Amino acid sequence: MVTFDIDTKHLGGGKDVIYHDVTEPFPIKLDIVFSHELMKFLKSDEQIKTIRNSYNSLNKRGFAMHIIHEPSIKGTSEHRKWQYRVNPDLIIEQLKKENLPIRKIIFKINSNVDWLRETNVILLEKK
Repeated sequence: MVTFDIDTKHLGGGKDVIYHDVTEPFPIKLDIVFSHELMKFLKSDEQIKTIRNSYNSLNKRGFAMHIIHEPSIKGTSEHRKWQYRVNPDLIIEQLKKENLPIRKIIFKINSNVDWLRETNVILLEKK
């Protein structure tokens, strides 16, 4: 397990935990990379680096999923001033120029809760 925001006491001793700066190339190959709302803590250039790094770390037939909710994209009321905005379309456009197999899936529901209304998933799969 690779993590940067959970300490070893949360992971039952954590002997297999690797602390890593996600804006740098990942130190190991992985089958799955998953982030949930990580991008809002990274500047736009770091968001692109991190998603690129996630793809480059994948084993053959591995996939990376990056979950981004509406507040992070649109700056709605649940988005904090100290968080960064995320533009999934810009990220995808940039990484497609590098020929990465990247796509976006959008989930929408009717809700008065900002983070529930629209969720974007940036998905990459190494074949």
